[in-house]
Amino acid sequence: MADATFAPSLLPAAAPRLRLALDTGPGALPADGHPLARALDQLITRREFDVHFQPIVDSAQARVLGFEALVRPPSTSPLASPPVLFQVAAELGRLVELERHVVRRIIRKFVDLQLPGRVFINVSADTLISTRHRHPLSLPELARCGLPAADIGVELTETRAGVHGAA
Repeated sequence: MADATFAPSLLPAAAPRLRLALDTGPGALPADGHPLARALDQLITRREFDVHFQPIVDSAQARVLGFEALVRPPSTSPLASPPVLFQVAAELGRLVELERHVVRRIIRKFVDLQLPGRVFINVSADTLISTRHRHPLSLPELARCGLPAADIGVELTETRAGVHGAA
């Protein structure tokens, strides 16, 4: 896992990628052939993203309440910045698909690491709406992973303005 000194070094590399993704406008990226579309397809197909867990601590009781899940694409990818990754996925109409893969990966890793407390997962309004008031994973999938649904906190991500560009 990268330490805090590594984060500032990502900003200069991420800025042009984020600008490219944002400047294209909604739906402006072609689904096939564009380098960012190919990079997204590779990340999803090969599941080339890491999951890290940031502890959420109750400082009054000095105990860990749970963990926020953080997704990190490979630093060598044109989608190395998480905001760029999710923006490009949204532009290509693949945000829900990406987030479902990410949620599965988060839950499996959380269970494998046997971390205490709850896991908190950020998802977009698109994903929440697409699941029609269900969790992005079905109850049978959660049961197979061994994590009770009550141990999962779902937070609406702040990075997207809204579904279909609505504010």
